[in-house]
Amino acid sequence: MSKDEIDALKVNLHDVESKDDLSKSELELIEYFRALEKNNLLESPFIYLQNSGQLHKIFLSAKEYEKVKSYSRAELDSRGKKVEIELEYELKDSIYYSDKILKVTESSGKTPWSK
Repeated sequence: MSKDEIDALKVNLHDVESKDDLSKSELELIEYFRALEKNNLLESPFIYLQNSGQLHKIFLSAKEYEKVKSYSRAELDSRGKKVEIELEYELKDSIYYSDKILKVTESSGKTPWSK
């Protein structure tokens, strides 16, 4: 996200927060945004990884993102490939973060995807 997009999001969230009766999903969104903000992750790149059948959003340091940014899901799918990533991570306020990718390998298979 660009700085302008983040600033616009902050204004929108402030407007939502000022409502009297917030829905559960609005409260969850605000909590998630605040956790990203608290952990300085708003501008951090992220990837999706599947582990034990579940898809997780993993925020990465800029340095570690360089190791995986060249991979495209569409391009991998067209070649019948997937990328397997081994990394160390920490959980910060229910948000996955990694600043240490140990291994990146390309292999045959289908890249998991979910909307």
